[in-house]
Amino acid sequence: MSYSFVVAGRLPMSRDAFGAWLDAPVPGPAVISNPGDMFAGWYWDDRPRPEDWSDAPATGTPRDLLAARDPEDTITVVRHERGALEAYLWTPAWSGAWAPAQQRLLLMLAGARVPGHVLFWEDAAGALPDADSLLALLSVTPDRARFLGRTDIGPLLDELRPVEEAFSEAAADPED
Repeated sequence: MSYSFVVAGRLPMSRDAFGAWLDAPVPGPAVISNPGDMFAGWYWDDRPRPEDWSDAPATGTPRDLLAARDPEDTITVVRHERGALEAYLWTPAWSGAWAPAQQRLLLMLAGARVPGHVLFWEDAAGALPDADSLLALLSVTPDRARFLGRTDIGPLLDELRPVEEAFSEAAADPED
């Protein structure tokens, strides 16, 4: 069975910091202090939690990871807009094969090392989730990243609406 997953976030930073992030090494799994809590409190709470992220080797830079995404099979919006890194990354995956690719994207955004949040969910159309369909919420700080349990995501969704709109436009564009 196939799924479509979305990793999205808005991480406030300057344009110069955005450029530096694009060319900085993607951090390894140790940047996330609690990988085993990835699904805690969210839709996949009853699933096994991925403690071992060794299949998601963090090599290269965000620019490298983004350039390697297949434009025929993925939709990628990464931009500096409204004073922040905004990302909306839609990727199809087979059941059971989602983890390494999505974990690499989470690590890539955790490497921004600025205060913000990254959401992870499954949705074929790529629409923003509600609290009942979110799979994981990653809090990013300058020192580390960590998964958060259930919390009010309303303000986060409001912040992501403009980049969701850019994603929808990219998804509808027959040239992409």
